[in-house]
Amino acid sequence: MKAIVIDEVWCKGCGLCIAECNHEVLGWSGRRNAKGYNLPVSIAPEKCTGCGLCEAICPDLALTVKEGQA
Repeated sequence: MKAIVIDEVWCKGCGLCIAECNHEVLGWSGRRNAKGYNLPVSIAPEKCTGCGLCEAICPDLALTVKEGQA
C-alpha cells in the first residue's frame, strides 16, 4: 500500500492535489496548519495506485508518495 505524506509546514492548501487525483484518494481534512491553510488528507488510501500525480502537481513540494501505510 502507498502512503501520501503531507508536509503541513509547506502546504498552502491550494487543493491541486485533490483536484488532480484520478482515484479520489485525497480530500479536505478540515484542519488548518499554523499559517491558517486548510490541509488535504488521504481519505481513501486503499485506492492509491502510487502514480505520483499528486506529488508532481504540488507547487510547494509539500506532498510525497511513499511505500507503507498512512
